[in-house]
Amino acid sequence: MFSMEWSCDSAGINLLIDEQRVRPADVEKQLKNAFHKYLAKKLAAKPDQGKVFKVASLSSASNHFLKNGNFTRFAEWRFIHKARLNVVPLRGSLKFNIGSKSCRKCEYPNETLAHVLNHCGTHMVAATKRHNAVAGRLEKVLPRNDHTSVYINQAVPGSNSDLRPDITVIDEKNRIATIIDIAIPFKSSKVAMEEARRRKKEKNAGIERSLKERGFKTFCDAFVIGSLGSYDPANNACIRRLQIPHRYATLMRRLMICDVIRWSRNIYVEHLSGIRQYTDGQPPTTAPHRRLNHNC
Repeated sequence: MFSMEWSCDSAGINLLIDEQRVRPADVEKQLKNAFHKYLAKKLAAKPDQGKVFKVASLSSASNHFLKNGNFTRFAEWRFIHKARLNVVPLRGSLKFNIGSKSCRKCEYPNETLAHVLNHCGTHMVAATKRHNAVAGRLEKVLPRNDHTSVYINQAVPGSNSDLRPDITVIDEKNRIATIIDIAIPFKSSKVAMEEARRRKKEKNAGIERSLKERGFKTFCDAFVIGSLGSYDPANNACIRRLQIPHRYATLMRRLMICDVIRWSRNIYVEHLSGIRQYTDGQPPTTAPHRRLNHNC
């Protein structure tokens, strides 16, 4: 847990918490902080439930909705806590399931949350909408002027590659090219996010090389958010490159997190119930700004 002991010296009796002297006025606060740190460390150490929290703790944006529920419906609120703890009634997640563990939709051998949210072919349309929701947030802040061309999910003109990066911005006047691909992996570890970013950069390396040969100063990177709403702080390089104002960038991160959680919840509920949670024409946007009343 944490250490707590008393000591005596010429100044009187002192309370030590984790070998640190605590002033009488701060005893209650320090005890709470020490207990919170102990619980967080205990949760992160769990081999299963602690995985997501190690990544979600890297950025405050990943958990912005916990306190006041901004941009979040009760439906997402109920889903995300169970999902991050992996206490969902999927065949591959039930610890004492003696029956079949195969996916009820595609018969994959192990029906885990990772399979349902990211790999089950039945839900690829919704997974694409989740991906496009993040791309759409970035697209809204891209520069629009006479000497800048923006390509969304299109092959880059003049490149010898048929690949279609999610976002390509080419400034002909200043000879600057920016290539950004969106990645929404499930694996909940910093290493997995770094691997997803590396794969995206390697995939677009040929396009970047082609633009450099034409005299452009290039930037090639990925924008990575976990399918359970874990924001990768390395995305800030893309935000700086696109010169997104700090105030809007903060809002955009939060909206992206809620977009991803909403679409992941749609996939999960449809998988269990068989009832589609969206219409084909539904735009991939999040709920309006509002706060949850936790006293309801």
